[in-house]
Amino acid sequence: YIILVFCILYRFHKVFDYLYYETNEKNIRETSRNSLLRNLDDFFHFPNYFRIFAIRNVIKTTMSKYSSRCICTLTTLLLLSCTNSCTNPNKSPLDKMELIKEIGNETPLKALVMLDSLEFEIRDKNNYTQNKYDLLRIRLNDKADNLPTSDNIIKRLMEYFEEEGSIPDKQEVYYYAGSTYRDLQDTPRALEYFFKSLDYAIDNKECDPIMLRNTYSNLNYLYYQVQNYTDALKAAIKELEYCKKTHSDDIVPYMHVGTSYLALDSLQQAEAAFDSAYAHIVKSEDFSGLQN
Repeated sequence: YIILVFCILYRFHKVFDYLYYETNEKNIRETSRNSLLRNLDDFFHFPNYFRIFAIRNVIKTTMSKYSSRCICTLTTLLLLSCTNSCTNPNKSPLDKMELIKEIGNETPLKALVMLDSLEFEIRDKNNYTQNKYDLLRIRLNDKADNLPTSDNIIKRLMEYFEEEGSIPDKQEVYYYAGSTYRDLQDTPRALEYFFKSLDYAIDNKECDPIMLRNTYSNLNYLYYQVQNYTDALKAAIKELEYCKKTHSDDIVPYMHVGTSYLALDSLQQAEAAFDSAYAHIVKSEDFSGLQN
């Protein structure tokens, strides 16, 4: 609702700015604004006259002169609504963790702070909830590039979810086991657990397709590191396949395919893959994430 109201107010703010700067006669300007406000009244159909009057005052006195303040206020309200959703006592801890998980896909550091606020609430819950909490922490730390120092927690989580977890739980716990051992420079174990994650994900409608794509990306990286370029290429091609299925960014997979072909001295195929990556970069018109 906050976003909807903001979009409507912003649209009328732009119209009012045009009327303000393009019209010299004050009476014409006021007439035009009042006409638009009448249209706004018809659009909302508010039965309460005072609500209409309040909206008029907000648009007239705030949007034209204090638009930046309005934007900041609405943004703050939106963030507060997210925080309130997470701290809502009517939500179960698992629901709250699911919200934090979604936030962590974009801002993992913020999500880690939110997760910390749940710690005392979680510790008196059942074993499943506590282990989901610990797995979420590993996930968020991985996304925030916080490297693990040991495998103690992930080993305990693998043992628990192998016995008590759902198929998505098993896919996730083995994926983050692979990530943990990758960061600990234990390539054989990393490969083992990424493949176990694949076992639970492939041909399973319950699986996380983005995590499946990322699994192939990690396999490409690990195989490339040990100079197994043939299997690195196979993993990159599967990564690209799942990128297309999920309609996600396929620039990086094309680069993985290209570098694998290049390592195999298949220059023509490498050139084609790099050309495809470049074409997608130009099409996206967003070079900000590709500077490195």
